[in-house]
Amino acid sequence: MILGGRFLVENFKGNFDGKDFVGHMMLGFSNGEFRATWMDNSSNDMFISKGQLVQGSDTKFDVFSEQPYKDSCTGKMKMTRHRHTILSDNEVLFETFDRAVDGKQLGEEQQTMRIVYRRI
Repeated sequence: MILGGRFLVENFKGNFDGKDFVGHMMLGFSNGEFRATWMDNSSNDMFISKGQLVQGSDTKFDVFSEQPYKDSCTGKMKMTRHRHTILSDNEVLFETFDRAVDGKQLGEEQQTMRIVYRRI
């Protein structure tokens, strides 16, 4: 936590498809919304998203990309929803759902990632 506990900072290091992967996320809550930024070493883009608690839940929230962006793996435009589910004080489930963008049309949402983060 930084800036008086107002923002959560997460730094990631790992291996993805045989390549070193480094990512950085900042997450905060303001004016009734979760707001997040994400950057990693796979592109020069800054992913900016915002969202709210999932209706009827106090342990799940979704954040949505604010605009279409180019997928660094496929080169195609897409929109993304990230779901964060607090499983316990030491575990968070992180899921990614993508929708292809073709002009003004959005494709069907597909889950593209599922990770359980554990505090060590």
